[in-house]
Amino acid sequence: MPKPSVSVIMPNYNHARFLPGAVRALVAQSLPPLDIVLVDDGSTDDSLQVMKCLAAEFPCVRVLVNGTNIGTAASCNRGLDSARGAYLLFAAADDLVLPGLIEIGLEMLRKHPDTAMCCRTYLMYDEDTREVKALDYLWGEAARAFTPVELAEILPGWSIQTQGTIYDRTRFEAAGGIREELVWHGDWFLNHVLAFRYGICYDPGPGTIRREHRGSYSQNGRRDWQRQRRVVRAILELFLAKAQRDVLPHVARAQLLGFFGDELSRLYFSDPALWTSEVLTLALPALHCSMSQGPLRKNRIFENLRDTPLEDFARSAFEGL
Repeated sequence: MPKPSVSVIMPNYNHARFLPGAVRALVAQSLPPLDIVLVDDGSTDDSLQVMKCLAAEFPCVRVLVNGTNIGTAASCNRGLDSARGAYLLFAAADDLVLPGLIEIGLEMLRKHPDTAMCCRTYLMYDEDTREVKALDYLWGEAARAFTPVELAEILPGWSIQTQGTIYDRTRFEAAGGIREELVWHGDWFLNHVLAFRYGICYDPGPGTIRREHRGSYSQNGRRDWQRQRRVVRAILELFLAKAQRDVLPHVARAQLLGFFGDELSRLYFSDPALWTSEVLTLALPALHCSMSQGPLRKNRIFENLRDTPLEDFARSAFEGL
């Protein structure tokens, strides 16, 4: 069995009522984390007091406090500086990890040491409708590793999620970590640089239950077009920079920028400085989708779990908090 060498970093902003459940689900793992670093990002509720109680209850928990609200990416990086593990898991304070996540992830990374990360699917709990759904990446029914070339073939229409992903810390840091200038897309960018540089492990089982609700950090950010415009442009520039030249062919092959859809089209057609052959190669899938109003190649599939044990589990986990 792998040794407990995973550090969990959990940024938090005003999620006091969810913190105990999120932390206890981590501590209850079959292979518990080495440490759990809670980073309070200037909460105005009683998050800090809840965190202190959790740290008193569980020796693996440490608490960091931001003087002001600095954002999720910066909070994750602050937590990373304090983390001790050789592997990393970034957990949302309002989500829950499922049993076996850490043990399965570390075992996969042990079997495939050349990869940078282990990804799993997730369940989604909708707070408004109380529906529980399962994400299916359609990457296959068996656990396996994908090389960058293989991943570029199966990825179009999709993207790699951070929920339930365990990272090799050395490669994570070598790739530049989470770039704070990309705010709500910092982890998305890093995920694909790592995946197309080293490959990934994939397990089709769900690793987390994700809470879907209005007003999330990324949703609010993307509504601010002036900020989102700067972020999308920065992502384009970073993919074209020298440091990412090795992953650029895979990014293009995977039609990765289709993730931004109409946002990228709006940026591209309004900025003649972007009208270069390199940018067009990356942006073409999104431009095509925007003009044809059709899907890239396949839509992310959510299976409704109505009247199943997994639905009961997810509802009891969230609604009991």
